[in-house]
Amino acid sequence: MALSDFLNSLGIDEKGQKVYLALLALTDAPVSNIAKKSGLERTTAYHHLEKLLKLGLVSTYRNKNTKRFVAENPNKIKGIIEGQMALVDRYLPELQKISSSKKIASLKLFEGVEGRKQLAEEELNCKEKIVRSLGSVKDLRKSIGGKLGFTQKRLDKKVFSKCLRPANDEFEKGWIEDQVKELREVKLLPEGTGATGMMFIFDNKISFIAPHEEEGVGFLIESDGLSKTMKSVFDALWKISKDTKS
Repeated sequence: MALSDFLNSLGIDEKGQKVYLALLALTDAPVSNIAKKSGLERTTAYHHLEKLLKLGLVSTYRNKNTKRFVAENPNKIKGIIEGQMALVDRYLPELQKISSSKKIASLKLFEGVEGRKQLAEEELNCKEKIVRSLGSVKDLRKSIGGKLGFTQKRLDKKVFSKCLRPANDEFEKGWIEDQVKELREVKLLPEGTGATGMMFIFDNKISFIAPHEEEGVGFLIESDGLSKTMKSVFDALWKISKDTKS
């Protein structure tokens, strides 16, 4: 970072920097000398000296009815930054509270095979420890270019999976048989009910992966209201779907 960028981050603009650097070179001077050294008009130099006074980088005194300005030790900048950080620590929690209380729905798009894989693994971060999924494993495999293979990661995080699948879906050997061991419960959608792609509903999020390998995209919606609605829809379908435990 250049010196000018650093000073700008402290709230000292280009002309203010000229005045400050001129006074640092002079150490102690009246405004007329500072203006001459900085190449600025006297009134402009005085205006920026007042700003530097407020920042605490400059002090002033009178000598024989002449107002003089003194450059404080540059080490004082460190104290200014530390003071700003103390204010950040003090007020940041309050700002975050306001921000979270006003949060609106957000949408993220995931493109490409790697992007869709990343989206599918979002459920591993589930805080509620229960994920509802609705759709076709066959379509999911096509979209991500093969098996996902994160069952063990989900088990390590103790995330329970409730799955609604079409009856004609492609199930791996043991996927239905090992439901209890793999923290999974599977039901088959009512006959005639289709489901393409794959949807995951968890926490306040809904992720959807389109079924086509080449054109398929994925998106993640974060919305309290929409997630509650989709959970209700899923639970209603769950009640009328076929149990596979037997």
